[in-house]
Amino acid sequence: MDYEREVLSLDCDYHRLMPPSEIARIALGYCMESITADGGGRKELYEEFGAVWMITRLQMRQFDHVCAGDGLIYRTYPRCKSGGKYIYKIDVLRGEDKVASVDSMYIPVHFEKRTLIPIKRVDGIWKTPAAPEATNLFPKIRAHGEFSAHSKKVAAMSDCDPNKHVTTTRYIAMVCDCAGFWDDNSPNLMSRFQIDFTQEVLPGETMNFMRCGEDGMRVVRGKTAEGKTQFTATCQF
Repeated sequence: MDYEREVLSLDCDYHRLMPPSEIARIALGYCMESITADGGGRKELYEEFGAVWMITRLQMRQFDHVCAGDGLIYRTYPRCKSGGKYIYKIDVLRGEDKVASVDSMYIPVHFEKRTLIPIKRVDGIWKTPAAPEATNLFPKIRAHGEFSAHSKKVAAMSDCDPNKHVTTTRYIAMVCDCAGFWDDNSPNLMSRFQIDFTQEVLPGETMNFMRCGEDGMRVVRGKTAEGKTQFTATCQF
């Protein structure tokens, strides 16, 4: 399914370019529209199972800069399954040229209990069958190297979404800051970004950002005060 949208100045950063977090935000919005059109919208999932969709992993690739005024097409594809999770792929096109892609992995989670619901239990809500089972689409991050403390942030209400936790695109923005995406004041291109979520971050909870890697290729990890991993992200730019 194709969705057309012009890039607004409000979507852009200091360099008048659309940053990774905004590309992902718009793409994930259209992904949810596609999910809803196929019968698996938030309302239907909550009413039948008391559940919400949560993203457990996201990978983004960017092939060219996106500027204010660009006319983009967000192309969504039918869901597929991989390892007990749903995978949604989105291509971002400018004319015939692919400027970015956003792939996300979803799981249904009971809203009150915060427990995982096996996807086989919710398969009946869909209007169309899933694409064939996929394997190794974007494997879990295996981080190596010595991490050092970088910064910390207390999750604010403005960082959170209706699922009552920090929203995916806020993580992307914070990771870009921590990784030094804007440090040289140059219009960098995020050629590859991936984030794996380990546990939720709720309002008032602290994220301790740890970093390793060299300029242009960074791994960022969020940890609780007790040392438990909240997420791990890789950035290549």
